[in-house]
Formats: sequence, structure tokens, C-alpha cells
Amino acid sequence: MRPAPFCSSLPIVRRQVLDLARLGSLSGVGPSQWIRFEQPVVWLREATAQVVFEHGGRVLETGASYVDCGDYLSSLYSAIESAKHECEVYEVSADSSLIVRVAVSILNIPVVACPTPLDAFPVGSYFQKAESEEGAWFHFAEADMRAVAESKSSIERDTAWQALRRLASVEVEVPEGLWTSRSGASCLSDTHLVDQYVHQQRNAVQALIAEAQITALRAG
Repeated sequence: MRPAPFCSSLPIVRRQVLDLARLGSLSGVGPSQWIRFEQPVVWLREATAQVVFEHGGRVLETGASYVDCGDYLSSLYSAIESAKHECEVYEVSADSSLIVRVAVSILNIPVVACPTPLDAFPVGSYFQKAESEEGAWFHFAEADMRAVAESKSSIERDTAWQALRRLASVEVEVPEGLWTSRSGASCLSDTHLVDQYVHQQRNAVQALIAEAQITALRAG
């Protein structure tokens, strides 16, 4: 069985056919074994942004977290607005010992494209998580998977499992210093550095989208 489909408007930055394997039973009732298969995978680019409170070089608390809704990296602007509000509430300035900053993480997320349901939303495409209900998918590696199957102790088995490469999200970038309360009171409303970064990133993603579309046309 496959996970339930979900709708997303995140940009598609890559398409691949991967050599994968999962642990399961071919009959559904027999012993588990490694089942090898090829799977077309779509990679979605997602940015998340979070408000962070720091003091003395240590994180005191994390605040609101945002994901892209609509445009790529829209989460960054949402988090900045939230951070500005927190600065006003707690009277944080450039000279304050308390620092409010925005942390950003950019990921490529593997998913499987699926047909659009009849009752679909008018925007976005439909995907499923790149896994089975029975468990995760792994990049096929015959020797490593044989080691899992032939392990004789829990220690050997744990060590063998750690060597496997699970198909999972890949961290692309964690940019530093895009927005912080230490920039100065006059800069709290200035997003010039952020605007430059977002413009650069959106251009790069547009190039990846075009390349992914060409890959899809060649495969089709």
C-alpha cells in the first residue's frame, strides 16, 4: 500500500529514476527480505524559516516557524515579520544582550508523483511520500543489505543498519546572517540583503525547474 497523496505547489527541482530497495515480503505473509526496485522520484525544494532567541551565544528559545506558502522562500519574509514583532514586544535593539534572528533551512524532499484526484485543489500537483506503509526506502547497496540480513547479533545488526542510505530529504543550504536584531535599529525594516538572497535563489531554482522539465520530456 502507498501513503495518502497530498497537494503541493513547491518547485520541482529534479527528476530521477533511482535504484532502491525496501524490506518486506513478496507474498505479504512470508519472511521479510530485501526487495529491489526502480522508482521515478521527484525532488521538491522547500525552505523553512524560524525565529530564534539567543543570549550569550546560546539559543534560549525558538519562536514561530514558517514553511513556504505560494512563492519559494516566502517563509523567510514571514519569519522576518514575526521577528520584528518580537523585537517590539521585548524592546530588543542592536545593543541588547538578547538577540532575535531568523534561521533558514533549505531542503530537497524526495516524493513520488501521483495522478490528480477528481476532487483535486485547483492549484498544485499531487505526490506521495517516497516510502511504503511497511517502511522506508533505501538506496540499493547489495553488500550493505546482505550484512543486515546475515548479522548474528543486535550489535552487528545495528552497525549494518547504520551503513544503509535511506532515501530522505537532503539539506541544500543553511544560510547564516540573513536577518538579525544586531543589524541595527535602522536595519530592522531593511531587507536588502534578504531581497538579494531571495532573488539569487529564485533564479537558481527557475533554472533547476527548467532542467527538470527537460528531463521529464525526454523520459516521456
